[in-house]
Amino acid sequence: MEIVGNDNSVEMLKLARQELPDNLKARIRFTEGDVCNLDSIQKLGKFDLIYSTFTLHHWDNAEVAIRNLFSILNNNGLLYIHDLKRVFWLYYIKSDSGFFKSIRASYRPNELIIMLDKIGIKNFIIKGIFSFFMQAILIRK
Repeated sequence: MEIVGNDNSVEMLKLARQELPDNLKARIRFTEGDVCNLDSIQKLGKFDLIYSTFTLHHWDNAEVAIRNLFSILNNNGLLYIHDLKRVFWLYYIKSDSGFFKSIRASYRPNELIIMLDKIGIKNFIIKGIFSFFMQAILIRK
């Protein structure tokens, strides 16, 4: 099994390497790349599983990013995106913290359905996860 950690932030990659237990350092390869740039992730190869956590709301163009990630999945591969879900009532909380900004920048399930339909992806499930402002998007190729 090969594990690849990919991020467009050199600082995050450095932190990931530092936090990695010694017994895993030989098993995980870290690369710098942007999922919105197909050339930067195509070179990584094809994958059976792509897992993304708390990044969807940060992508410059989520539609392009999902299309790109889907393209590097093997047949029957799984793209698992775990992210925040925008909930309307959080707009009433007067806070400019990073957490609230992230939730406000995230997607609602109906927005994801429209996006996935536009890309042409039909085999997916969107699950609400504890708590009410988190969701998982499971896309099978």
